[in-house]
Order: sequence, then C-alpha cells, then structure tokens
Amino acid sequence: MAAQEVTAQPGDTLTTLKTESESLKTKLLDERAKLHDVELHQVAEKVEALGQFVMKTRRTLKGHGNKVLCMDWCKDKRRIVSSSQDGKVIVWDAFTTNKEHAVTMPCTWVMACAYAPSGCAVACGGLDNKCSVYPLSLDKNENLAAKKKSVAMHTNYLSACCFTNSDMQILTSSGDGTCALWDVESGQMLQSFHGHAADVLCLDLAPSETGNTFVSGGCDKKACVWDMRTGQCVQSFETHDSDINSVRYYPSGDAFASGSDDATCRLYDLRADREVAIYSKESIIFGASSVDFSLSGRLLFGGYNDYTINVWDVLKGTRVSILFGHENRVSTLRVSPDGTAFCSGSWDHTLRVLGASLESKISTDCNIVLSAVEFMEEENLMKQELSSMKEQVASPNTTMKQMKEIMVRAMYCEMLGYDASFTYIHAIKLAQQGGVLEKRVGYLAVSLFLSEGHELLLLLVNTVLKDLQSTNLIEVCMALTVVAQNFPKDMIPAVLPLVEDKLSHPKEIIRRKAVLALYNFYLIAPNQVQHIHGKFRKALCDKDPGVMTSSLHIYLQLIRESPDDYKDLTGSFVAILKQVVGGKLPIDFNYHNVPAPWLQIQLLRIFSLLGRDDQSASEQMYEVLDESLRRAEMNHNITYAILYECVKTIYTISPKAELLDKAVRCIGNFVLSPKINLKYLGLKALTYVVQHDTKLALQHQMTIIECLDHSDFTIKRETLELLFRITNAQNVTVIVEKMLDFLRDVVNNFLRLLAEGSNCKEDDDQLRLYAVDSYLNVLKGNCFHLPQHFLQLSEDQTDLILDLLENLSSSQNTVIRQQAQELHHLSQDSQLHEWVLPRGAPWDSVEVDSSLSFLDGYVSEALAAGAAPYKPPHQRQEELSEERALSLEPYGFNLPVSLSSCSITDRQSPTLSSGLSGNSAELSQKAGTLILEGVKRVWGKDGYLPQKESTSEAAQVEESAAALQIYGQQGAEERLEPPDQSQQTEDKQQLASSLFVGLGAQSSTSLLGKSEAPPPRFRRKPRPHASSSSSSGASERSSESSHSSRSTADSFHYGNLLEEEPTTIKPSSDVTKHNHIRANGPEQNKDADVAVETDRGVNTSHILGSDMVLVRPNTIQDKYPADLTELLPADLKELPRSDVISLTSDPSLYLSSCRVFRDESLLLVIFISNCTDTAITDVAVQLTCEGLETVSLRGNVIGSLESSSVSVCHYALMMKDPQTNVSFTGTVSHQTQAGQTNSLMFSGTLCTADFIRPLVVTTEEYGKLWLSFSHDVKQNLKLLTDAEDPLRATLNALKETLQLHVVDVIGSEGLVACSLLSSAPCLLHCRVNGTALAVWLRSPLPALPDCILYHCQKTLAEL
Repeated sequence: MAAQEVTAQPGDTLTTLKTESESLKTKLLDERAKLHDVELHQVAEKVEALGQFVMKTRRTLKGHGNKVLCMDWCKDKRRIVSSSQDGKVIVWDAFTTNKEHAVTMPCTWVMACAYAPSGCAVACGGLDNKCSVYPLSLDKNENLAAKKKSVAMHTNYLSACCFTNSDMQILTSSGDGTCALWDVESGQMLQSFHGHAADVLCLDLAPSETGNTFVSGGCDKKACVWDMRTGQCVQSFETHDSDINSVRYYPSGDAFASGSDDATCRLYDLRADREVAIYSKESIIFGASSVDFSLSGRLLFGGYNDYTINVWDVLKGTRVSILFGHENRVSTLRVSPDGTAFCSGSWDHTLRVLGASLESKISTDCNIVLSAVEFMEEENLMKQELSSMKEQVASPNTTMKQMKEIMVRAMYCEMLGYDASFTYIHAIKLAQQGGVLEKRVGYLAVSLFLSEGHELLLLLVNTVLKDLQSTNLIEVCMALTVVAQNFPKDMIPAVLPLVEDKLSHPKEIIRRKAVLALYNFYLIAPNQVQHIHGKFRKALCDKDPGVMTSSLHIYLQLIRESPDDYKDLTGSFVAILKQVVGGKLPIDFNYHNVPAPWLQIQLLRIFSLLGRDDQSASEQMYEVLDESLRRAEMNHNITYAILYECVKTIYTISPKAELLDKAVRCIGNFVLSPKINLKYLGLKALTYVVQHDTKLALQHQMTIIECLDHSDFTIKRETLELLFRITNAQNVTVIVEKMLDFLRDVVNNFLRLLAEGSNCKEDDDQLRLYAVDSYLNVLKGNCFHLPQHFLQLSEDQTDLILDLLENLSSSQNTVIRQQAQELHHLSQDSQLHEWVLPRGAPWDSVEVDSSLSFLDGYVSEALAAGAAPYKPPHQRQEELSEERALSLEPYGFNLPVSLSSCSITDRQSPTLSSGLSGNSAELSQKAGTLILEGVKRVWGKDGYLPQKESTSEAAQVEESAAALQIYGQQGAEERLEPPDQSQQTEDKQQLASSLFVGLGAQSSTSLLGKSEAPPPRFRRKPRPHASSSSSSGASERSSESSHSSRSTADSFHYGNLLEEEPTTIKPSSDVTKHNHIRANGPEQNKDADVAVETDRGVNTSHILGSDMVLVRPNTIQDKYPADLTELLPADLKELPRSDVISLTSDPSLYLSSCRVFRDESLLLVIFISNCTDTAITDVAVQLTCEGLETVSLRGNVIGSLESSSVSVCHYALMMKDPQTNVSFTGTVSHQTQAGQTNSLMFSGTLCTADFIRPLVVTTEEYGKLWLSFSHDVKQNLKLLTDAEDPLRATLNALKETLQLHVVDVIGSEGLVACSLLSSAPCLLHCRVNGTALAVWLRSPLPALPDCILYHCQKTLAEL
C-alpha cells in the first residue's frame, strides 16, 4: 500500500519524509536537552581549587631547520619522535637532548609522525600522501631509509597517524576527507571511514586497550567518533565555529577534548552525548592548534597560535596558568606516558620539554628569606641558618649528601653578603672525597668562595692533578673548569703539562676547557705559556667551532699587546667571520636565530686592532663588515650588540666612505630609538665616533639636548661624556656648567645619604668616617680653589682651622678674606663663639636671620641722610653695561633709523620709540636730539655735493622715511603675534647653538630641517638712473623671452616626467605696490622706485656709507597671502595637509613647503615665491631624499617666474625603509635678468608618521596577518587614565594623530592596524596593564614597529 502511495504521489511522499526527518531530529535534540540539567563547573563548585601551578622548561631540543609540525612520545617515557617542514624526522633522547636517529623524507611538510607501542618503529607522512614506517635499531649509524616500508596511500596529504595497541595496525587521516585503518605488514587497507565533508586534520585512539573507537576532527567543524569494526560514525559533534585542529581522549575514555581555530577548547561527554564545557577567554583571540590532558585528567593543556600554552582546570573551566617560552606558534604538544612532563613543538624550529617545579627544602627556605620585608628580619633568619650549618658541618654523622646541601646553602648565604667562611675547608673536602655529584658541588663552591691568592687553594692542587689524569670525562671537565677560573700562580708549572696534553684530546669539550685554562694562565703568568703559542694556532684551526671560539680569547689578548705580530692572521679571521655570517656553523651556535653572535663580536674587536692604521689589512675586512651590517637586522638585543661593534670597527680601521655612511645611519637608528637601552647604545657609539669626526654630533643635536634632561641616570651621564668629547674653546663654558649641574645632583644625593643613613648603623658609621677622613685630606692641601660651602668646618679641628685661617687671610677674594677674619675673631673670643655657635647644640636649633633685620635701623638712618638705595648685583651690572654701550646715533642727521637696521646689534637705539612717525620735530623732542630739519646736505664722502644731487637725495630721503614708517608699523604688528615655536623649543635650539658651536662649517644647520636665517649681506647700491633703465630693459627682455627660452631638455621634462604645467600665481597689483607707492608726483615716485622698489629689504645705513646698503631676506607676509595653501591645485585643496613652514630664502626667492596626505603617497608641496620686481627664468627644483622613493613630480621645471608671483611644485614620496626621521635636501637653481645663475639650497625633515595610513581589516583578517609576521616589539605606553574609558580614549588619540585604524576593542584589549605607504602593514595589540598600556607591535619589516612605537610614545607624552 505504501508502494502504491509512493507511485501515486511521489511528491507528497518526499515532502512527508522530509517533515518526518526534521521532527525526529527535533525530538532527538529535545531528548538530549533534557539531560542538560546542570553545567560542569556548577557540579565542581565544591571541588577544591588547584594550588600554584609551576612548570619549567627542562630541556630544549634544537636541530630542525624549519617549523616543527608533529611529535610523539615513546612508551619508555624518554624518547621522542618529531617531524618538521624541513622534511626531517628526528628521534630524540629527551634526557640528554641527543639525536639518536634522523631520516630525510622525499618531501617537505612532514605533518604526521607516531611512535610504535613497542618503541621499535616510527611512522610518518605528509605531502607525499603516504604513511611510511621506519624500523629502529640500536645502531645509530644504520641507514633507516633503506628499511622504509610504505604502508598507506591517500589521494591527498597525510594529516595524522596513530598506531593501534600493536605495531601491526595503524590509523591515518588525510586531506582527502577520509580516515583509514591499515595493516602494517601487508600494506592493505582494513577499513575506511567516510563522513567528513572536508579535510580531516587530526585523530586520536581511545585509551582503553579493548576499545575499538577513535575520534577525528576536520575542516568541516565536526568531530566524529568512529567504530573501527564497522567503519561507521557512531557519534558526531558540531559546535565549533571553525576548523578543528586537534582532538584528544580523556584518560578514562568517556570524553574527549578538541581545539579549534575559533580560539576555544571544548569538552564532550560521550555518555551524555553533548558538549559539557568550553574553555575560552575574551583576551584569547588566536586559535588552538593542539590539546592534551594531564595523567589525572584534571588539567587540559592547550597550545595556541600566540606562542603560549594555556593550562585549564577541566572541572572548573578556569585558566590556572600560562606558559611562555616559544617564539612562534605552538603547533603540537603531548604529555609523557608517566605524566611527569610534556613536550611542545613550535614553528620556532624547537621542541621544549616542560616539567613540574618540585620545590626542595632549600628553595623553600630561599623563598622565606626573599619574602622578608625588612632587613632585620632577613638578618635574623640568616643568623639562624648559619648557626644551624655550623652545627651540621661539625657533626661527625653528616653524610656527603647532606654536606652537598650545606654547600648550596652556604653559597646562597655568601651571595646575600653573609660570611660563611667556616664552610670553605669543607668545600675542599667535598671536592676531594665525594662522588661525582658531590665533587661537582664542591668544585663549584671552591670556585665561588676562594679567590686566586687564597691560601686554601693549595690544598686543592693534588685533587686537581688527580682529576686531570682521570679517565672519567666529567672529573676532567670539573678540574679544567676550576683551573680556568682560579688557580694559584705558583702551582701553574705543576698542571701546565697535563693541560697542554688535553689540547689534543678526542673530545671537543675537553679541548675547549683546556684552551680556556691556558687563557687564564696567560692572564696571570704570561711568561709561563710563551712556548705554546704554536698550539694556540692549532686551536684556532680546530674542526670544532667551540674550540676555535675559545682560542679567540687568547688571540684578542695577544693582539692587544702586539698587533703587528699577528697581521698574517688577518685573512684567517676574515674567513672565519665570513663562514659565521653565512650560517656555516651548526645551528647549536645560534642565539635567537643569530649565528654565533659572541663569536662575531670577538672577531670584530680583533678586526679593530688589526686594521688600525693599516690600509691593506682594512681592505680585506671591508666586504665582511658590509655583510655583517646587512645581515644584523634590528630585531633583538644581540644584533644591536653586533651592530655596535661593527660601527666601532668601521671607525677604527682605515676609512671607507660607503661603510662610514652605513655606520652613521646605524647610529642614528640607535639614538632616535624610544627604547632606553638602544638610546644608551647609540650615545655610547656616538661618543666613540665623535673622536674621529666631531661633525657627526650635529646630526643629533636636539636628541642630545633632550637626553641631558632624561630621567634615566645612565643616559644623562653618557650624554655628558659625549659632550666632553666634543669640547672646544668655544663651548667649554656651557659644557662645564652642565657637568656641574649634574655633579650637584650627585653631591646632594650623597649628602642626603650621609645625613639620613640606611638601616644598618655599622655601615652608616663607616661611610661617615670615610667621608670625614676624605674631607680632611682635601683640606690639608691647597684650598684656594675650593668653593665657599666646602670650607665650613667643625670646631674640633683647632689646629687645622688655625692653619687654614693663616692661609686664607691673604686671599685675593674679599669674601673669603672677610670670613677668615670673622672665624679668627671667633677663635680668639670663646664667649662670643659660645653665643654664636653653642657647643653640642643641634644645627636645627640655630636661628639664622637671613633678612638681616637687625640692620633695619641703620639702613633707615642712612636713607634719611641721602644715601642711595641698595641695588641687587644683576641690576647694577645691567646699568653698568648700558653706560658702557656705544651709541651709534648720528649727531647731525635727522632721518630715523629703521627697526630692521637696529637688529645688527640686537639693541634698539635709545633715541627711538616704538611708535615711529614721519615728524622729525616730534621725534627730536622725544629723544632730546638736535633739530636739523631743512638743513641741506652739502658735504659727502667724496667732498662737496652739487645742489641738484642734494635735491634728488632729499626727495629720496622723504620717500625712504615714509616707506620706513609703514614698514615699522607692520613690523610692530608682526611682533605682537605669538611665536610659531614654543619657548621650550627655542631654549633647546639656543642651547644647541651653544653646545655644538665650532664643530664644523655646517654647525648652524637646524635639526628640524630648516636652514637658519642667512646673515646680512652687503652690496653696492645702484646708481638711480642706471638702475632704473636697466631694470626696465631687463623687464622687457624678460617678457619677450619668458615662453621662448624653454630648452629642449625642458620640453623633455614636461613631456615625460611632469603630469601638468607648473602652476604660477601672481598676486594683484594693489598687494604688491601699496607698501612703496605714494601720490607725491611722478618724479618722486620715480625716485622712490630707485630707493625702495629696487629691493624691498634695502635700508639706508649710516654706518656703511651712502653708497652701501644692507640687504636682508624678504618676508612672504609683505607680498603674498598668509595662507599659501589657497594656491594649491583644486584636487589637493580638499585633502588633509600640514601647516606651511618656511624653508629658506635669499633676495630673489622665498621657499616654503607643506605636506599633503594622500591615501597612496605623501605629497611634499614646495612654494617658490619671486620676491623681486623682475621675472626670474630657468627655475628648476631638484630634490634628494635618501630613504624615500619619488613616485611622481609636478612643476619642478619653470621656464619663467613672473615678478611677485608664486609657483607650486610637488613631489609624491613613499618610504622604502622605515626610519623614525628622514631628511630631504634640495636645490632651486634660477637665472636672473643679469644673466647670472644662482642656486638656493633648502632642507627639511619628514617622519614615519607622515607615511602611515590606516589599514582597514576585520578581526579574522587581523588574526591571520598577526601569525604571518615575525618582527615584533613590546613596550608599555602611557594610558590616559583621566578619561571615562581610558583604553578607547588612548586608542582614539593615537588614531587621530597617527592615522591608525582601530579594528576592535574586546574588553581590556584593543586591536589596531596601520600600514606604511610602501604597503607594509603593522599590527598593534594593546592591553590595559594597570595604569599603563601594554602594546605589542608586529610587522614584516624589522624597523617599522620601532618607528611606530616611537611616534606613539611621543604622541601620548604630548597629551
């Protein structure tokens, strides 16, 4: 009947089946929800919380050349197998970190590996789509690849593999979406498992030996539980929001955990058939790549892509610890079979074995001591401990094991500064009589307790001789270690032959320690090792890099003493450094991926000694030094040390221009870094190199000035050391003042320590006694140069006082002589002395009347009698200087001098007032000078002047006076405007001009990229008629040839490089003429043109003579609109831009600039203003920017620039390599009407912030980008705590100032993104850390995070 229904109504039947299926699914969900009555963490509320959880890295396994992708433990709890992207599979001994076996696969990305239950085989696979099994043997030299057996074959990559409870079957999962069970012996597939809709990424076998299930997870966000007998999926869970990267069964087998890219770990109960717990936090935004349970199942370890391992309490769902150590994402982790440790693998190429921290009684006692709040409490604890140790060492029942623990306690006591000398002899006995472990502690205690000349060391000589002849390598190593650290000088001949023999020992570590022992011998007794210099050369050529590195210590010392004897080794040292820099050494010598950094530093120091004043030796070093600078990226402290040594070496050897330039840029990166350590390193390097070239300090003037007021004491001290190196006769006064200010702070702190003391009375008494003795020793010498406050003595030193008074009574200083007389009088009159300075009275009780009120009556009487009132010294000095000032006011000339001419001496004439007018009579009445109006001038420099010329000059004088009146009014208005720069910046610039004077011809160059104002220049004043005619003629010629003078080269520029013709704007005539045209008739206007219009900055000077004029740069405010941005092209006016700043000027041109911020580039706009009244031809702008790339340019070539007009050109710039600040220089060449070609140079500074643009990404895109970047910087910044939401307020402030994009704010964390204009992104992860903002920056460019961090700090500091 059902068949009939299906046949009759197939559509209705299909709909019915779908409805029935959905209803059944709903019923299943309802039934499952009924069991979901309580959460797991609610059930576990009464369970006791876990205590302090401490895990430490016990072993680090290094050997892979690329990302570690998978690892597995052997059942023996000791061996580990790992696979990597480098195509290697390595079997490790986790105890010794030795590599027992290594197999090279035929492909990279070996994504899966597993140990067989018997420990006799390993399985692995990856992009070769196969699972290969390699049997292991005890012979480590056996070729495992020859015994390889290919067991499984998938149609896509192999993602995971796992042996079942025997070596005969293996489970695999693949990117083809399937899992399979294989027979190892035959290679046949026993069962396949289909059910995932995408790649299967992980699997895990149920822990029960009789269990026949396993769980898998994949890219379809689903976890499936399979029955191995039927091949069917018996349970599935789909609650994750992204790919499942790892699954792991609970130890009981009743549940399993999963880790996913959605940044969560989840726990599923198979009996309840549902998810029972989610392990996540808002601050965790990176995916979980691997999970595993502790042996008890109480802890869940999760490896995450943010380089951390989070440890979760399974029952309570809380995070109990975060483990750090890896430097890239944690890709795999597994707990050891016995549960005592777990191993994690990472993309940083390493595996780390972590174990629980088992606190011993010693560490417990140390923690008790460290927790002592006060010094007295610590002292009491240590006294009790020392007393207990004395009793134990004196007891005959103390065993060697107990004595070893006592030695460890004694070393800790000595480290804290307490005397434990009673244990010294027992340390020697322990080294003589104990086993290997006890002997090790005994030798360590001896090397720490006893100095080189200690008498007890003689008791150790026989023990050392015996151990050096031992067949036990550990004993030989311990003896060589003690010999290399401290050994009696007289006993060296006894052990020297044995140490020499160890240079040819087959073990590298023995040869290495023997070389270090000989180095110690050379330091304390060089004559006794002169005969073995040939063996030093043999050690230098040793095949082991460690032995070779040890020998460099000896050669560095030898070359310091006699560099000429070792010039022949220059080529060998260069070859060694080339191999090191090229990464030829084993990876074990790498430190933070830097090849053998300490070896590089030693070689660079040797280079500086061999290359000094030797051109041929230096030439051999140039190439490798250049390579060292290039490879040492700015991403870690150790590379900074290498760069510092490179810079010192480059400036020590014979110079090469290219290397010097690179060294200077490196120093600039250090000095401008926001990190204190790097800034100190930069100052130290700059201190060294200024000894060779003092001009280098000019490039960092403002930074050095800021460092003088730095809060860090070491920065301030190193800055003073730098100033000391550049001291000369012109700046010595200012530098000495700065040093004295620094010393005053030091002295004040020392005096405060003397007065207040510390918590220890005994130490305070010793310090004060030393200070008094030192003080008296100084006073016994010549005291005339000592300051006044230094000579205040105690009355108990009577004889010393009388001798001092006799010397000071004849002093040339009246103040010192007066005080000597007063002190002498007090010493003669004991009653007066007791009244003025009572014995035993505290200084606080002595009342001093600093106002001298007891003289008030005497002063009143003197003033009434007509005495002059008291004037402070500074007021008297000012009046005295005014009286001595030379007056330059002319006696018989009534023309007022302009304000600009008064600036020659930076003083205004006493006869001038601020409100100048053309009325000479009124002026003379105010000033008290002679009235000479109307008096004809008949005598000049050349003798008697004709009447006609006098009349002409009189008219010229009137016109000049009127023009100067208008100019003076405008100048007064300009002076009322607030200055552009703050007073603080001006003070710093003034201080810089004082400190760096005399360092070079370019010392006046401003650090801010602006040229200083050019000094006044003098030229002949043109004759009236000739000047007028020539000017008009030149103007006509200019107008005729303005468009025809463009050369073929100019046409090429316009046709190929320029996008449009240059923009030239000429202001209206009233603006250009209102300052110098008066309605006094044609003749007067014509003469006025000669006197004023020829050059706006010309003012008649009475000092220079009638035929000389003072020429000063013109100001743009006189002729052009205040807002030059109105002259920008239309497409640029709407874009954000900076203010217009002045670049430079000369009598013909005035240059200014602004920055326009485009999304794709930075536009540097340059305004070229013609300050003359004639046209300027052939104007060309040339810009040079090192570190910047010019994308396009407009308007850099101008055929003719009309009089009083402005032309605009702009450059589109992009930053190639991030730099905190980058300078640009340029030249504007032009031709005047006289046919003379002139050049005007300009310069400026741009910063990284100008090239930063917001990067708009989603949170998911942010997470993916974060994992792909390797260069990072971490720093705490200022947090705007005054705001209602400090985090958002701080991020918004950075967003507005630096054009950053706030991606998301999650709780107390913020995600920010930006990019450099060269498309290099930088990500900022911000987190509120108390009152600070912890910022973590990442970028593919090494220097970009440092640059952005610097500007972030600067922005927040200014708020």
